Amino acid sequence: MHQAEDGPSAQERTVPVERVQIGARMEKRMVKVLKGLAEYLDLSLGDLLEGIVLHSFESKSPFSEETLRCIAQLKEVYGMDYGASASHRLTEAPPLNKQWKGDRHVIYRSACEPHAYHPSFRTSQPSLPAL
Repeated sequence: MHQAEDGPSAQERTVPVERVQIGARMEKRMVKVLKGLAEYLDLSLGDLLEGIVLHSFESKSPFSEETLRCIAQLKEVYGMDYGASASHRLTEAPPLNKQWKGDRHVIYRSACEPHAYHPSFRTSQPSLPAL
């Protein structure tokens, strides 16, 4: 059956969806590149990710040559020095182990190795002047 010429084409029709919040964790530098790319393309981060996924599900590239050049620049700026070959090899650094020690908060990488100290972590609040 022939579709009427005056109706919207399949590509122009909207697709109603229900969006949900997701609690996904991603590598920090990758997120910075994605946020930068979304800003460059004037998209929300969610819209960018949906587009990437939909194209990937159909084995299509979601990006033009110009956008790929932009991604390369963003990767350089944010120090994302890995690519697709690292996708199943990414590992998280050990979590920081925070402990109180006297009047300061000491952060340990492991139980016996100090990593950093930040003087703003104090056990008591500074006293305010009396009015």
